[in-house]
Amino acid sequence: GANLKKSFDHWNLELDGYMSQTEVDFQLMRPLFRTLGVGVDFDFNGNDIAFSNFSKDLTDQGIWGAHQFFAFDRQIEDQSRGISFDMDRDLDGVFTGIKLGAQYSERSMERLEVRSVDNSVRNGGLYPELAIGSLDPALFAVPYVDFNLWSDTAGTFPAPFAVFNRSAVFDALPPPDFTVANDDLLSRYVDNVEETWAVYLRANFESAFAGKPLYGVLGARVINTELTASGYTGVPVPVTDPDTGAVTIEVPGTLAPAREKNDYTEVLPSLNVNLDLSDKWVARAGIARTLARPDFLDLRLAQNLNGGDIDSQPFTGSAGNPTLDPIISDQIDVSLEWYPREGTALTGALYYKSVDGFVVTDVRAVEIGGYAYDLSSPINAEEGEFYGVELSFRHDFDYLPGFLDGLGIWLTATFNETTI
Repeated sequence: GANLKKSFDHWNLELDGYMSQTEVDFQLMRPLFRTLGVGVDFDFNGNDIAFSNFSKDLTDQGIWGAHQFFAFDRQIEDQSRGISFDMDRDLDGVFTGIKLGAQYSERSMERLEVRSVDNSVRNGGLYPELAIGSLDPALFAVPYVDFNLWSDTAGTFPAPFAVFNRSAVFDALPPPDFTVANDDLLSRYVDNVEETWAVYLRANFESAFAGKPLYGVLGARVINTELTASGYTGVPVPVTDPDTGAVTIEVPGTLAPAREKNDYTEVLPSLNVNLDLSDKWVARAGIARTLARPDFLDLRLAQNLNGGDIDSQPFTGSAGNPTLDPIISDQIDVSLEWYPREGTALTGALYYKSVDGFVVTDVRAVEIGGYAYDLSSPINAEEGEFYGVELSFRHDFDYLPGFLDGLGIWLTATFNETTI
């Protein structure tokens, strides 16, 4: 980053720029081993499940074999850059100071997760050394770990339980195949670019009301944001069974490059006012419109689509939603503060917020490649309201002796109602 400051004819000028880049290359590998033909009794008692009477010794290395080797490789490149110009000066009169400026920022994220699911490791003809009863004893860790060490699992389990040596297992398994497939590009590829322009004006003011000091800040910000989400869309392909004539839809079928844009402009005014009723009482009020953007990954174009029999439409799937709007909140709060002595404060506040566009997950009906889908994806909810009361008390024990001097207490309570 870089920062430049200059004072010129009562004006303070500041130019600030920054750029950051994060790169992630993360791999996860999860081998699964199985045993067959194990009988067990289950006893359900409230929230607990007790297992007993296992027909096999689960510490016996000879009953285990490879079942599946799941792995994924996730690569992320996340960049942010921006520049801002600000200028401010002091004024004479009711308005005691003014500040204005402009900002530009850009964030881009490219992310791809490639998954490898290898079920061939359970094929004893291909990998006889991984078949049930043929595992090398070096693959097992000694001593075994007690299953009851799982803190989030209720009930009783056989103890000890066979546990594998991670390094030895990975050496014995075939390497994962991270070749990029159509399904990876359709459901796990993200390429988002978000550009934001903003201008703002802020003024400090001081006056009087009923002979009491009145002061605060008045301002407004105009923000324009443009999102470009790139990726792929699946083109489901009908496949006819030559024997039965049944038609099924396979996905992703073929891929088609896709791009979706969304932009919005919002005006965000704000006013904060303080009134000194006395040297012990202060009244405050604020009114503002605020903006919060959806999570960046919720804006992805990626889709995870399911197929099936052509007569079972609508099919199901999940996806991001590049058309999400920002979350807009119109809010008002008023408070009364009492300072009976230094280090002690009692505050009561009322607040109201009208929130439009809160992001929730829902199912929306769409058409993809001529076929009906119900996609689970983030959407903007309808407008809702928050309102309530806040109470707080603070007291510093600055009168206590020795090391107790400086201790304090801060109590808060909030009573909230919402229609969301």
